[in-house]
Amino acid sequence: MSLCSLCKEIPWGTLPEAPRDSWWPPSGVTPIYEFSRWPSHSRGYLHHHTLQALEHSAKDLHCGLCCLILKQVEICKSEVEWLRPTQEAKYSDSCYWPTWEFWVVQRPNGDGLWVMTDTENAGVIRARLVAAIGVCVRDGEMLRCSCGIPYCMAYCWGSGPHYTTTKATLQDRKKQIRIANLPATQRDTIKLTRELGIQYLWIDSICICQDDHGDWERESAKMTSVYDNSYLTIAASKGSDSSGGLFDQKVPREYFEFECSYGDCRGSILAFETSLHNEVIPDNYITLPDEPLSERSWVLQERVLSRRTVLYTSQQMCFECGEGFQGEDGLLLGREYMDIYKKPKKGTKPGIESETDADREQDTSTGHKATLTAWRELLYSYGQRKLTHASDKLPAVSGLARIYAEQLGDEYVAGLWRSHLVKGLVWDGMHCRRGGEYKAPSWSWASIDGGFCYVNPEGDVELAEVVDVKITLKGANPYGEVTDGRVQLRAPMEPISIDTENWDPTNFAICPKLFPTVYVAHHEVNARFDFDVADEDSAQEAMKMVKSWEGAEVFLLILLRNETKQGGFLYRGLIVRKVEGGEEYTRLGSAFLDQEILRQRVEEQTKDGLPLITLI
Repeated sequence: MSLCSLCKEIPWGTLPEAPRDSWWPPSGVTPIYEFSRWPSHSRGYLHHHTLQALEHSAKDLHCGLCCLILKQVEICKSEVEWLRPTQEAKYSDSCYWPTWEFWVVQRPNGDGLWVMTDTENAGVIRARLVAAIGVCVRDGEMLRCSCGIPYCMAYCWGSGPHYTTTKATLQDRKKQIRIANLPATQRDTIKLTRELGIQYLWIDSICICQDDHGDWERESAKMTSVYDNSYLTIAASKGSDSSGGLFDQKVPREYFEFECSYGDCRGSILAFETSLHNEVIPDNYITLPDEPLSERSWVLQERVLSRRTVLYTSQQMCFECGEGFQGEDGLLLGREYMDIYKKPKKGTKPGIESETDADREQDTSTGHKATLTAWRELLYSYGQRKLTHASDKLPAVSGLARIYAEQLGDEYVAGLWRSHLVKGLVWDGMHCRRGGEYKAPSWSWASIDGGFCYVNPEGDVELAEVVDVKITLKGANPYGEVTDGRVQLRAPMEPISIDTENWDPTNFAICPKLFPTVYVAHHEVNARFDFDVADEDSAQEAMKMVKSWEGAEVFLLILLRNETKQGGFLYRGLIVRKVEGGEEYTRLGSAFLDQEILRQRVEEQTKDGLPLITLI
């Protein structure tokens, strides 16, 4: 294959940048991304005027670059044809259908190009991304370095036999480690560190005595130091266990090689298709959602704590550091996965040389808010990951908690922060479950298996007052396992009733409600319980759990108030159940409501008159 005349003339070095903003695709079948700000004076390099011209170049002239472009364009065209009848009937002529006149712009996420087409609507300039092509060069020289500080390794253990250090093998490990006996991923990592001239390598299964709980607790508490001080972390992202190795075959990719020259640059270039979805949402390149290693809970803090990481993915090798994220195929992003070492920027006012006390107080408040937001973003990602041992829920994020405790200057209480405890209690479970061994008190997100999120809008007013907090640690790590946790607070409470009539989560066709109906003062409440009904097994479990609440005293514990745009009030809090035969309460879920009758009852209560309860 060769290049057509239009592709030969592409000005690789001077292509304009792609539009910065995007809208979601109208369907979800295949991504056709629409851009609303596409400057008419800088559309890009005019490629083929019509779809027929592109097809002629690809199929008749055998232009390799046009072939790659046409493959993606045809996918987009098929979606347009599928969508058009229903969309036009619904929205008339406002759908902005592609004209299939193609313009080439610079790929924003690395080397390569985007292919855009404008829309039919006169007077409004919009564009759709219909193809994305990456370019790279063949493998060059291998990176080499020489230092006497260690590398770390992150990988999936898997379910097969493991090469570990135990009490029985400890003395033998101190004498020698037979590389031939190691699984492929560990052997490849040793080979890589030797090639790079690195003397030390830290592998958790070998460096921690796995059946010595004391050693495990001491070493797991040092995760911050281990990964923070490591020169490089090697991540076997594509491996579901330790037998896959680092250097096995990657997912095949179709390349077209051609000679390219612009300015003083000349050479052989490899062109390939890239994912339109990832190109418009480049965070997917960084988060690697489809790689097995990204599913593991421990790996989150290993990656975030590491200063530099080499990731062996199913597509390519990538490098990540504080300056950004880069792939060997030309991918280049100016940010890393999550940077916890850069403190939030202060909101210093321009033109003011010295800050007043008020300025410093505002800066501290802004910094804390940004740090809390970053912490909750980490927790959102963490909650969706998997643990082999449920008891690791708090230890697996303890290294991150240690750093955030320093940045916030706050006390860590079973996953929450003492100074922000009232808002911290109001989290929503998502596809989660309770049960099994004790991991944390019911009021902590660490007590559930599964995802969760925080929804704390600006302007939340706390209606509760924390009186006391007591946490019992299992060991010496203040960020690790706990055996008990109690929060004593004063807050408005309202008795609630749970209506399970006609609620059957095992038959979603008949009963489409995920949760039973909750009433406060005869008004229905938006409630979310801490259980999942996504499959038959979990739905059966949820029904048993709800049935066990029959006859129990259940309340709505009202913690936050927020004023709505319409001038009303929204209340948020927890659904709690009184422990049988005791005076403590356990969390069952979360809820929000906006009934005016409740507002009158809540606002009339003074803090001294509020009930004093203990959550466990």
